[in-house]
Amino acid sequence: LQQRQADARQYEWSSLAKVQEWSELGRGAQLFEHIVVFENFPVDAGLRERAGVSLKISYARDSYPLRLVADYGNHLKLWIDYQSDQFQAGNVKRLLEHLRTALAEMALNPGARIGELGILSSQERRQLLVEWNQTGSPYERDKCLQTLFEDQVERTPGAVAVVHEAQRLSYADLNSRANQLGHYLKKLGVRSEVPVGLCLERGPEMIVSVLGILKAGGGYVPLDPEYPAERLGYMLKDAEAPLLLTQKALLSRLPECQARVIVIDEEWKEIAAESDRNPASVGGGENLAYVIYTSGSTGRPKGVMIPHQGLTNYLEWAAGYYLKGEGRGAPLHSSLSFDLTVTSIFCPLLVGQPVWVMEGQSVEGLSRALKSGHNFGVCKVTPGHLQALAGLMKEGTKN
Repeated sequence: LQQRQADARQYEWSSLAKVQEWSELGRGAQLFEHIVVFENFPVDAGLRERAGVSLKISYARDSYPLRLVADYGNHLKLWIDYQSDQFQAGNVKRLLEHLRTALAEMALNPGARIGELGILSSQERRQLLVEWNQTGSPYERDKCLQTLFEDQVERTPGAVAVVHEAQRLSYADLNSRANQLGHYLKKLGVRSEVPVGLCLERGPEMIVSVLGILKAGGGYVPLDPEYPAERLGYMLKDAEAPLLLTQKALLSRLPECQARVIVIDEEWKEIAAESDRNPASVGGGENLAYVIYTSGSTGRPKGVMIPHQGLTNYLEWAAGYYLKGEGRGAPLHSSLSFDLTVTSIFCPLLVGQPVWVMEGQSVEGLSRALKSGHNFGVCKVTPGHLQALAGLMKEGTKN
């Protein structure tokens, strides 16, 4: 035992310089931002008063940005010295109030665990739970998404709504084409709560088809053409979609199904013969807008039915929050089967701004779009996207 104690003696203390060196911060680096000092030496009140003052002056010479000093005689006294260029007076005052609340709770319930102690005053608790949660805001609760889009068409008919390579569609053009498809689908039996499969390549037709299904009163079921045929077949069957909108180039990828297949590029001549006026409004806020399927990582993919009411609630907030600055529009880089794509499509379309439909879904393509000089108002990405973009973006990007 004596030998082990002797061997351990070399680790008994280390110089500050050595600790700084081990910390990789270098000599002279500040290792700690805060220090807590507790003094409880037994002296009379007068001496303690003088010692307390001298102690405070002594600790004030230290380089810690914040020092909490506890002096315990007949009463517990707490004070904080802090550097005002790093801490605000209000925050320091709240810290002391939280400490006092926690100590009072410890005195009332000495057997409580630290995690069970409250630190908030009644006023702070009310502010956190009540005042800051008054987040309700008015929105078009009973309106469907396509109606909000039609309202925007009235305001900005000539503005650019969709951009895809060299193609441009104005709000009036997009609305007219979506109306024609909507009338066509209504004749085929689409109405409220009817799901319609949608498997299209990226382009203006995809936006037209989403709006056309909504205008007919149905809910769209996005089917990514890159998905395996087995998954597409399962989703179509599970959603009980009586119709499937697709393109000639994708027919070979689709599974056999009971749904009637509408090849829009082959049938567009018939579709274009329909009226380009807005169809009569069908349904309301509680009706189906779309069905999105989960990844199926825990088993079979599950379809989640999204009503117009929840969608318009989110989109009216998002459009006002994301697109209130100088930027305009959004790049559409993700799959229609990915829920965040809803933001990229409809946020711009509800405020008269363009949707830039990118050719592919690669992060490299998104990086090029962000560096192209287009001053986008919003670009919705996942943390994974953001991490990949960080390695691709260079200085000089305007977004």
